[in-house]
Amino acid sequence: MVRELIELDKDTHDVLQDIAKFFGVKVKDVLEIYVSNLWFIKQIIKDEGEFLKTHLKLRGKGLLDFTFSRVLSLTGFQVLLRRLDEILGIWRKGFTLEYVSWYEKTPYMQGIVLDFAATRLSRTLINDFELTIGIEVDFEEVGPSFYGRGAALHVSSIVGFQEDLGENYNIVKTKLEKSIESLRTDIIGDLETYILDQCDVGGASIELEEFDGELSIHIDMFVDDITCLPRIDIIDKAIAKIIRRAGLRNLIRG
Repeated sequence: MVRELIELDKDTHDVLQDIAKFFGVKVKDVLEIYVSNLWFIKQIIKDEGEFLKTHLKLRGKGLLDFTFSRVLSLTGFQVLLRRLDEILGIWRKGFTLEYVSWYEKTPYMQGIVLDFAATRLSRTLINDFELTIGIEVDFEEVGPSFYGRGAALHVSSIVGFQEDLGENYNIVKTKLEKSIESLRTDIIGDLETYILDQCDVGGASIELEEFDGELSIHIDMFVDDITCLPRIDIIDKAIAKIIRRAGLRNLIRG
C-alpha cells in the first residue's frame, strides 16, 4: 500500500462530495475507486498526451491537465452506449466495452466496430458481443459479401474447454452439433422473423465453432437498420435452447 497526500480546492471537493452523497459513500471512497480504475484509460491518456505534445506547446502539468480534460470529455460516448442499450439491452446486462474501432473491415461489413464482453454481473450465456455499424462502401472495392449499410452482430457463447471437459469433450461436441442441427431452422427462423418484421433486409446464421480446445456457439445477424437487431435476451434464449436440447447445461455450466 502506497500513501500519498494531495490537496484539493473547495470546488473539486464539493464535486466529490456530491458524487459521494449520491452513492452513499465517503469522499475518500470516490477518490480511491476513481484512481484504482485509471488503468482502464491509462493507454488512452498516454496516447493522447503524446499526440498533444507533438502538436501543441504543452508540457508537464499543463499537458497532463489538458490531456485529462480531453479524455474525460469523451464520456459523452455514454450517450451512444445508452442508445444501443435501448435497442439491444446489453449495457444494463453488465457488459463492458472492450474495444472500439472507428473504421474497420470485418467479415460482416465495413464500419464502426464495438466489442462488448460479459462480466460476472451479466447473468448471460453470451461471452462476447461484437457490433458493427455499417457505412456506405464501394461494393466493387470490397466485394459482394459486404453489406454497405445497416449493422451486423456477432455473438459468441463459450460452452466448454477441452482442458476442463477432458474425456467428455468429444461427447459434448457431438451433442451440441446434433442440437444445433435439429434446432437450426427454428432458431434462424425465429431470429429472421423478428428482424424482417421490422426491416426490409436481414438474415441470421448459427454455428458451433472449435478453436484451440474451446467450443463456442456463434450467432451472426445482419440488418439494414440497427434498430431491427434482436435484444440480447432473445439471443440468450436461443443459446439456452440449444444447450437444453443437448442435455448439457449442468455439465457445461457446472
